[in-house]
Formats: sequence, C-alpha cells, structure tokens
Amino acid sequence: MLASLEAANCSKEQHCSYESRMIRPVQRVVQYPLLLRAIQSCCDQDSLHAKQVEVALQKMQTLAEYVNEMQRVHELYAPHIDVLRRQNDVLFREKGLRIDIRDLLLFAHIQWLNAEKSMQEYVIFVFHTLILLLPRNARRDLKMKLTRVLPINEVEVEDDKKDDPVLTIVHSRTVAERHYDASYYIACCQLALKQQLIRSIKKARANFSRETRRPLSGSSQSDGGYGSDPMKERKSSS
Repeated sequence: MLASLEAANCSKEQHCSYESRMIRPVQRVVQYPLLLRAIQSCCDQDSLHAKQVEVALQKMQTLAEYVNEMQRVHELYAPHIDVLRRQNDVLFREKGLRIDIRDLLLFAHIQWLNAEKSMQEYVIFVFHTLILLLPRNARRDLKMKLTRVLPINEVEVEDDKKDDPVLTIVHSRTVAERHYDASYYIACCQLALKQQLIRSIKKARANFSRETRRPLSGSSQSDGGYGSDPMKERKSSS
C-alpha cells in the first residue's frame, strides 16, 4: 500500500506526497481561529454576529489546542505504546484490552509518588480498557519495568483527601489463586485535573463493564429468560 501511495506522486514533489495530503486537514483546523478572528474584526462589537463568532472562536481554539496536543502525544509516545502493545499481546487478548489513541479518554502529566525518587515524573493515559503509566521523558530504550499497564476493570480509585490533588489507584489482581494489591499514589498539578482523572477512570470502568457484561440469552433464569417462578411451578405440579 505504501508503495502504491508513493507511486501516485508522479511529480515527486513534497507537497504532492501522501504525507503532505494526509496532514492537510489537520493544518486547516489550526487555521480556522485566524479566519474567525478576521471575521470578528469586521463585526460590530455588540452585535449578535460578533457574539456568535466569539463562541465559534473559543471552540475552534480549544479544538486546535487539542489537535496540536494529540499530535505531540503521538510523536512522543506512539512508538512506546506500539512496543507495549506487541509485548503484551497475549495479556491484551486474554483480558480483552485495547490500547489505541482513538480510545484515549485522558492523559496528563503527573507524579507517581511511591516510585523511585529519580523516576517520579510520569504521564498517565486513561483508555477505554486500561490505564497506562509511562515515564514523562521516555527514551527509545525505555525499560518495560518502568511502565505500568493496569486493566481498567482491576482498578479502584481512592480519594480520601478531597481538597488535595493526590489520589490513590489500587490495582487488584489474582495470579495462581493468590490475590495481590498494588497502590499507586498519584499527584496531579491541580485539583481540577484530579477530579477529571477520577471521572475518566470511572467512566472507563462503567463502559468496560457494559461491554463485557454477559448478554441475555433467555436460556436460564439467571439471564432473566424465564417468566415463571420455579418454586411455584414445583408446588403446583405436586
């Protein structure tokens, strides 16, 4: 496929390459605020049009910031995420996990307080099915022991200090019939970020539970498939 895309660029000019064409929509997104500012300058200050343009401008600025940030995240961390995906392929398939930027609910710079003092600066990613902890300044030769992959259905959030931007993520798992708990003390830069992180984790847990819930088959009473009460039936038959 890559060869076909390259062959389609007969002129061999950079601006005609498939990379250039694919990045064009993203570039246009960040140009919209400039267009809206130009339109805003032509509107009467207190007019309805000026207010509508102001609302549109705020939304487009937020979108442009998001696009730029996600592009930066992809450039910095996508290679490490790909390595993690390959190395944990068996685990992911067994537990129904999926690690994909399109499933990203939240990412943030945090401090992992109970990690080694020299390695407390981390980035936390909350995906639909898992939480990922990566060192903030991850190098190409990143050691996997410095990363953490936490299945979303195996974590609980403890928020004992409501006015403190610190929370605890408890990872509970069972291996060979033995139960293990690991606590991660996470410090956010702001209280609002902590609250958003908690909401994202709870949302991911709720969505994961709905996706993995056993469908109603109607084949047993535990599925709600029987409309009659077995006890009543036994009494009536006797």
